[in-house]
Amino acid sequence: MVYIYLSENSLKLVSLSKTMLGQYSVSFFEKTHTSKLLEKGSVVDADLLASAIKEALTGAQPSPVSDRDIVLILPQESFDFARYSVPTDISDTAVLAFVKDKLRSNVHFDLENSRFDYSISHKTKESTVLLLAQKNNIFDGFTQVCKLLQLSIKHVVPETLAYYKLFEKALRADKKETLLYAFLNGENSYAYLFDYLGLLSEKKYIFDEKDEEGLKKIVEDLKAENITLNRLILSGESSSKVRQDLFTKTVGVWTNPLEKIIQNFYTQYVKLLLPAGESKFPMLHFDVCLGAFIFTQENTSFSLLKEGSRLSKSSGGSLPSISLPSIPFGKKAIFLFLSTLILTAIAVYAIVTMAPNFKGMKSISLPIAKPTATPAPTVEPTAIPELSREDVNIQILNGTGTAGIAGEMRDILIDLGYTEVLTDNADSFDFVSTQIAIKADKKEYLDLLVDDLSDTIKIKKANISTLDKKEEADIVITIGSDFE
Repeated sequence: MVYIYLSENSLKLVSLSKTMLGQYSVSFFEKTHTSKLLEKGSVVDADLLASAIKEALTGAQPSPVSDRDIVLILPQESFDFARYSVPTDISDTAVLAFVKDKLRSNVHFDLENSRFDYSISHKTKESTVLLLAQKNNIFDGFTQVCKLLQLSIKHVVPETLAYYKLFEKALRADKKETLLYAFLNGENSYAYLFDYLGLLSEKKYIFDEKDEEGLKKIVEDLKAENITLNRLILSGESSSKVRQDLFTKTVGVWTNPLEKIIQNFYTQYVKLLLPAGESKFPMLHFDVCLGAFIFTQENTSFSLLKEGSRLSKSSGGSLPSISLPSIPFGKKAIFLFLSTLILTAIAVYAIVTMAPNFKGMKSISLPIAKPTATPAPTVEPTAIPELSREDVNIQILNGTGTAGIAGEMRDILIDLGYTEVLTDNADSFDFVSTQIAIKADKKEYLDLLVDDLSDTIKIKKANISTLDKKEEADIVITIGSDFE
């Protein structure tokens, strides 16, 4: 299968060919063109785009691409987007009725001339329907290009669904988060806003300043709109060189490089990718293609290829037409319906009233069960929710000046199950006792943390304080010379 991502000026291609061992050999190509390939998500010139795709197919490394089946990954502006909250216990049938009602009242969707589908994201506290549609005339522009090249479109994937799929498994079902996914690419960097349920806004945040400065400005602009970010996810090749602790401090939002998320949650997919020869597949640069690969593997029923009223059930599956058929009701049909209803009612009444008087009916004596004593209900103790070490962000500060000591404590905490741990130097290196500062809303984790560190260091009550809620970390540990 060939995954082709298109944006206004650039094209990315990743070809995955299955080997005898069930893995994939990879060919890839990327180019930024001076002429526009797309404008507002639509094809500008079919011949120009066909020429660009042909160049990618023949110029892919380490070998040209002969596969004719493609997955088309398109920018968010190629689609209409809507998001609706639904009850967590809603059934698939109810969701269909709900979506139909919303679509009828949404003037932005021309359903008669569009291809569309929806997915449902279920979490502990809420569920959301994400609806995506593409107008037929936009889709027809891409099919025209593919016909010129004798290519067959097997899937159409919005880029935002591909990005969300890359970090979806790192999200907890019971933890609400707002996230910014940023692709770092020099002067062509951009970001999208998500929460733990999916895409929040179809706006594409473009920044050409230095990565930290550009993202810091976006963070400040979002704060002005009363949107507080919980996490920043960095992608792109340069993101692998980012120092997580310094980036977090500069931008003001807890930062996660996508590379670590992929290593922790998506290794089963990465292992399938088998680069040919000695070439190295730059996975972070082609993140959108990797995300589309995972999406099409896990969401097989989601499809934007069916024209008109085709919808999916719970992230996949097709549902019937959205238009409701009219029912012809003439006078004769109404008379027959009422007559049948009256006769049925009379028959039921006769059976109920006459049943006890039937001759030959024998009375049946039923034994009466003696009541047994019911034991008093026992009151079960209220279950105390188990704390998850993954839910707190910890920053470790070196207060001794001994090189590598903060890294030692970080390794200890990660081995215990803490996943969000950053290191840095304290303002001074003359700390005698190790200090812990913890936010008030995370104080229930204090005993757990102190117990986890008990084999390494004894934390005194006098060295425990409350951390300012404005700090990015939930807990700050400043290492003193009592840490061995």
